[in-house]
Amino acid sequence: MLIAFAAVLALPMSAWRAFLAAGSGTGISYLLIALKADVDNAHLLSRKMAELFSLPHYGFMLLLTMLCGWITAGIGAVIAVSLNRLLRSVQSKEVEPG
Repeated sequence: MLIAFAAVLALPMSAWRAFLAAGSGTGISYLLIALKADVDNAHLLSRKMAELFSLPHYGFMLLLTMLCGWITAGIGAVIAVSLNRLLRSVQSKEVEPG
């Protein structure tokens, strides 16, 4: 989330585009990391967690992990866009004589 925040703060873009860019990158990263860990332990933890949450398949746990990463990074990116707009409006008011 911090990397997405800093990247969007440095590269201004629309809120929707920032949410999609940061969310997809982080979501895919979360999915790959969770998939590697899941394969390494022969799906043991994800199966038990899927049973705990009454999910039909352990793959849904991987998708939930990806969704959590997507949402947190997306929210961080939208906050960065809002902060960027706020800082730019404050700077433009300071420069204008008035």
